[in-house]
Amino acid sequence: MVHIIQQRPSVFLVGYTQPVHGEVARYMAHRGVEWNSPDHITNDPLAVVEMAGRVCYHSWHNPANKTREEYIKTSIIEQEHGSVLEHVWFNMLVADLPRSAQLELVRHGEGTGFSFESQRFTDTHLRFVVPPRLRGDADAVAIFTEAAKLSEVYYRMLQEMSGSDSDTGTLTRKRKKEAARALLLGSAGSDGMVSMNGRAARHIINLRTNEHADLSIREFAWEVYKSIHGVAPTLFSDATVKYDTADAIPVVSFEHPKV
Repeated sequence: MVHIIQQRPSVFLVGYTQPVHGEVARYMAHRGVEWNSPDHITNDPLAVVEMAGRVCYHSWHNPANKTREEYIKTSIIEQEHGSVLEHVWFNMLVADLPRSAQLELVRHGEGTGFSFESQRFTDTHLRFVVPPRLRGDADAVAIFTEAAKLSEVYYRMLQEMSGSDSDTGTLTRKRKKEAARALLLGSAGSDGMVSMNGRAARHIINLRTNEHADLSIREFAWEVYKSIHGVAPTLFSDATVKYDTADAIPVVSFEHPKV
């Protein structure tokens, strides 16, 4: 059975870099220094970013008594010291991202990791995501739905026609799916794990929420921004969010886009 999805992809932040408190203390003891910080290390992922910046200049004494937010904003982002943002990673499970958006997303190879459902192996949750511009138009959604259902019918037919007596075991169903999947629409949705470091996240969000970007990937990039902002807002301290009145998808721009 085919499912028609009329909503944005869902992003679930399932993991992110955290400091190991005991090892931080062990390093300080080894070097014979104290980290003068008004912030507790706790499990803040950006504590790792601050450590990466401070070790570069051996600035643990922190004479200005900067908070982590102040330090990252003024000493890292404003100084475009973006390499230290690469030390913090965010891991997200994504639901119902269209294949067409995935193909654009994987262009961002540096500082990222992608693992999406294999159409060659599974079609348990076969679904198609209605493009953003069509969702408010009942007639357009009806046409899209009809086309999606028809493609599923032919997809199943081609599966039955592509078998071979020479195939055995799991290869039997893989061969059938790999032949038939060529017929699936670019709007075919699938789930996956998407990981990116802090620098890559800023870059992707800056490019892919832009008003000229594909609407489906804009929706995804906005959900990524919200997910990461929830645990590491200082990473986006120079961000400005404005709402695109035409498509109701926020645009995130950065004062220091090269970081």
